[in-house]
Amino acid sequence: MRIRTNAALLIFFSLFCPVEGLPAERAAAPVRAIKVEGTINPATAGYIIRAIKEANRLNEGLVLIELDTPGGLVDSTKDIIKEMLASDVPVAVYVSPQGAMASSAGTFITVAAQVAAMAPTTHIGSATPISGQGGEDLERKVTYAMASYMKTLAERRGRNAEWAVKAVEKGISATETEALKLKVIDLIAASREELLRKIDGRKVNVNRGDTVIRTKGAPVRDMPMSSQERLMHFLANPNVLSILILIAIYGIIGEISNPGSILPGVAGGIALILVFF
Repeated sequence: MRIRTNAALLIFFSLFCPVEGLPAERAAAPVRAIKVEGTINPATAGYIIRAIKEANRLNEGLVLIELDTPGGLVDSTKDIIKEMLASDVPVAVYVSPQGAMASSAGTFITVAAQVAAMAPTTHIGSATPISGQGGEDLERKVTYAMASYMKTLAERRGRNAEWAVKAVEKGISATETEALKLKVIDLIAASREELLRKIDGRKVNVNRGDTVIRTKGAPVRDMPMSSQERLMHFLANPNVLSILILIAIYGIIGEISNPGSILPGVAGGIALILVFF
């Protein structure tokens, strides 16, 4: 009788009395957060890819890309998306802050993410590729190819493929409320904190299979651009690039017109090297 009583007490205490030293719940893995502003170019592609690789190396819980871009290069966009698709850590793209956009290349990146979110007063779309070479036939082929690429991304993530294709072929765009209604994005969040709260417990598909996002109480690690990435991003700005080209042209012309005047030639040469870089 005493043995049975002791066993019953042991079961009672094990069920209702916490044992010191044993955590009730494992802490959520950290969230790696990055901010991407301006054009999508090799510098921003390297920055995003570095963040995803680092998150995978450290087995973190989520990569959060806070995005505000008017668009960018097709090759850089594809490099980013390839890394996103190969990642075992889920990626969330958050078009923010208020007034931001995910146009052109940004639309592709947002659609490709496991979680697509937008802040109030933002918009997405206008993803028609622009080329100054090859004539109408080549531009039409490129547009159809990118529309097909967009369709595969949207279908993989269970998003509105019809709208996504029109964003490429016809250049349509949508506000955050329209995008949510059209099932182009998953949610609207006014802040990073609200976003992380809303996606906690969401089941998504990553490279290795299905996983559940755990962001409740997760520490957020902000990862800024490196000095080299910031310099590259600055030089890739179309306005800066145009100025460098003009300096290179007039510097070389000045040196040819006035041999031995060193300064124009040096300035033009440096500008030309930066353009090629």
